[in-house]
Amino acid sequence: MCIATSQAVAKVCEPAASGLSALSIIDPDDLSQQPVWFRNPNIDSLSFKSGKAAYNFEADRLTARLTDKTTTADRAGDRIDYLLQARVSGISPDVELFRAKLMNRRVHVAATYQSGDRRLLPYMRLSADGDSGDRSNRNAYSFQGTLRLLKPAPFIGTSFNVIDGPYVPPDGGSGSGGIQVSNITTTASTYTYQVPAGKLLAYVWIVSDEAQNPQLGLTVSGDELGGPYPLDADQYAIMGSGLLRPVTATNIYFSGLAGTNTIEIWLLSGS
Repeated sequence: MCIATSQAVAKVCEPAASGLSALSIIDPDDLSQQPVWFRNPNIDSLSFKSGKAAYNFEADRLTARLTDKTTTADRAGDRIDYLLQARVSGISPDVELFRAKLMNRRVHVAATYQSGDRRLLPYMRLSADGDSGDRSNRNAYSFQGTLRLLKPAPFIGTSFNVIDGPYVPPDGGSGSGGIQVSNITTTASTYTYQVPAGKLLAYVWIVSDEAQNPQLGLTVSGDELGGPYPLDADQYAIMGSGLLRPVTATNIYFSGLAGTNTIEIWLLSGS
């Protein structure tokens, strides 16, 4: 029951707006320090590495909800289970890059309520399904995330930098969103690839038929762009999130390779 105690009140008992107003995806590798989410009920701020930011789904494309429940039936103790369900309209190459990076990984998710309060869901496992839709429905992605915690997920006290749309680089990036994928097969222990001027090196996918420790750098045997990754045979790694956008053509160097490698290099076109 809601009772107005003053005749000057213009609106009473107005229900709180439902749903989430924004979803921000945070690559844990982009943070200079991981938040102590398991100890504190609130987190003052998030510390990003230079040039890094969270990736935000625009509000006009997003319909999302976050539910949680306390489970008391586990003999090991009570827990809180979170379920995130989101629909993002519009099938696009940028979101496909986002889906590729989600595979076999966990990410931090910041869910913003309509009130403006922002909750951090650490190391959430996300899945994504695409649907072209029919004549009566727009094409869209359906995201679902699950998370189990021993304490309530914390709130974030301050705002942080975001980039609207997944994997649009901080410097403005690709105007057209065009994607160029180079497929390479090599048996060498090192491999050199030249990134054209103005192209954004968005992602690198690599897999071998032998165990290896690949790394990617701007110098021979360097690891400035990723790695080393200890991989078993037929186990792949994805490096990326806007690795490089050179002003002039620039070589990148794969090292620590073994066996026969298949490498995919994803480039985004400039504006």
